[in-house]
Amino acid sequence: MSKLSAKQVTFLETWLDVSVPSQGVPEQRDPPGKLLPIWRDAKDDFNDQLNALQGFLKSSNMPLFVRVADAGLNSVTENKLVSLQVSLMDFDSAPDANARATATKKLAAAVGEMRKFVETHPFLPFLENNPFKIKLTLRSTLSQALDAISRAAQL
Repeated sequence: MSKLSAKQVTFLETWLDVSVPSQGVPEQRDPPGKLLPIWRDAKDDFNDQLNALQGFLKSSNMPLFVRVADAGLNSVTENKLVSLQVSLMDFDSAPDANARATATKKLAAAVGEMRKFVETHPFLPFLENNPFKIKLTLRSTLSQALDAISRAAQL
């Protein structure tokens, strides 16, 4: 069997979450592909799930439920979603190694903040265990995306 390229190893480690034994692949790895699409996919899934819950709450015509639904995700996440998205765009568009190093530090901080939010915010388990039988996988959806971003960016 032929040796795997650095891109092939990165793909296997990033998307299949497997560890590939050293095969003489050069230590210098190719820069990762774009990271923002990983986050956008997770965020879209996250938003779709929340929209289902929000739709249910709004359709109840109960004033309290409608107020909760209208508050939306941004009221819970503060600016963490925006900060992470900006960091991902900066990382993806870094024109050279110095800019990439700066963007990597910024991205690591934003990923850390989002990971802390996902792991500790008391509202997420409440939403996931909602009494309306609307299936939500908010924490696992975001955690998997953060893990993939961390691996790809080597954070």
